[in-house]
Amino acid sequence: MYKLFDNIYNIINEAHNNSKKNEKYEQYICMVQELITKNYRNENLDSIMLAEEIGLTPEYLRRLFNKVNGETLGDYINKYRVDKVKQLLLNTTDSINDIVMKTGFRSINYFYTIFKKINGTTPNEFRDLHNKE
Repeated sequence: MYKLFDNIYNIINEAHNNSKKNEKYEQYICMVQELITKNYRNENLDSIMLAEEIGLTPEYLRRLFNKVNGETLGDYINKYRVDKVKQLLLNTTDSINDIVMKTGFRSINYFYTIFKKINGTTPNEFRDLHNKE
């Protein structure tokens, strides 16, 4: 009987510890997401900068982010920036080059590749398609 209670205690204790770990992980991820929101325009925004800000190593942060969010940190940053690009495409008449500069992409070619990968269209096609609606 004691062994049964001991096993139950260990299971509950482990679940409690895992819950605390998950809360801490989620706090880190929330901090990272807030930093991305505030700094997405910075072309130097990357895992090194983010890890420095919250006191983790870049490698650990990348693994943790992927584990909690199910996507890489780089993909998340790119998707966030592309969402901002789409808002600017729909709500301004700014040129694509100006929009790219405002959203932190380092290169116009890289931006076009990422935008098309995420949306299936070029930025110009996206703007034209949505302006006709």
